[in-house]
Amino acid sequence: MTDFFLKLYKIAPLNMKIEPAQRRRQWMNENPHVYKCGPVTNCNSFGWDILTVEDHIVEWNGGPKRGDLIIHEGQATSHTNFGYGVLTFVPGFVWHTPNHWSLYVTSVPNEPNDIFWTIDALIETDILKYPFFPSVTIKKPGKYTIPRDTAICRVFPVKIPEILECEPI
Repeated sequence: MTDFFLKLYKIAPLNMKIEPAQRRRQWMNENPHVYKCGPVTNCNSFGWDILTVEDHIVEWNGGPKRGDLIIHEGQATSHTNFGYGVLTFVPGFVWHTPNHWSLYVTSVPNEPNDIFWTIDALIETDILKYPFFPSVTIKKPGKYTIPRDTAICRVFPVKIPEILECEPI
């Protein structure tokens, strides 16, 4: 059995922060009995969150073109490549995992967000030699501030062969 590792290589100024997943949620603090649900609190605590290091002020007119999303603040750490209100962040680091391990990228569990939804991805960090760029889609037309220290996504490692060979019975 190979020892698992999750390495992070800085390749540019760090444009995003990485923090261990947190168990607590504001909405759960207001309803503390929810913390008695192990599956929910376990999910909240699993993996790492990638957070912004500056405010991002964006405006989307609802159109499909790249130019339909304007980045008023945060151009140094984000851009728009895809259109349809997709905002892509530039993290400044590369992940590396052992063979057959990948990094699953998803939204932060049990953390509602009125501005965007995270685009899920499965990153082949065992072979990828360049950074992945977490992306979000703005939910509806308008002008929004994504504040500094906002968790853009949650990441956690997954072992691909075991998942591909698994079958429900």
